[in-house]
Amino acid sequence: MRLWDIRYPHCAGVLQVRGRPAVAVDPSGLVAAVAFSDLLKLVIKLYDLRKWDEGPFIDFESNVTNSEPTVLKFSGDGRSLLVGAAEPHPRIQLLDAFNGRLQTLCRGHANDQAYELDACFSPDSQYVLSGSEDATIHIWERATGNPVHVLHGHSAHLRALGFNPQYAMVVSACQNVVFWQPDPATLDYV
Repeated sequence: MRLWDIRYPHCAGVLQVRGRPAVAVDPSGLVAAVAFSDLLKLVIKLYDLRKWDEGPFIDFESNVTNSEPTVLKFSGDGRSLLVGAAEPHPRIQLLDAFNGRLQTLCRGHANDQAYELDACFSPDSQYVLSGSEDATIHIWERATGNPVHVLHGHSAHLRALGFNPQYAMVVSACQNVVFWQPDPATLDYV
């Protein structure tokens, strides 16, 4: 894995990790998380980007999945890490970003073909969204993992998913791009 400082044309450093890692940077821009599969467990290492060459300041493991992670995101408040993997019985893990403890599992979306599905937090960190193999978007409460809503409108599994940080708008993409906004009268997304 390579680290880049965009002010310079050369790579700032290289981290050796197993497999194909997923990476995320926390909202402060000071911490990088690196997740990868190591034998029968998921390993996550946190690096201080100001002194990444000293190694991770903490690492933790999860036994919920041993599949390679395909999505890794920090919540907007920096307290949770969202981890997703391309596996037939999908679940989004929400882990405490400080100690790696499992906070919540979000289940219910489909992925029999083990596609790399995207997922994200809402800007207020209260909801988790994930693409599904059946061309839908699933929304869960972050705190409980309870399903809230399913959005229909795509023709294939989702490859990209994002929540606008300023407005109540979700953008998703498969072979087409869809912009979702809640209807003020019903709060359903249209």
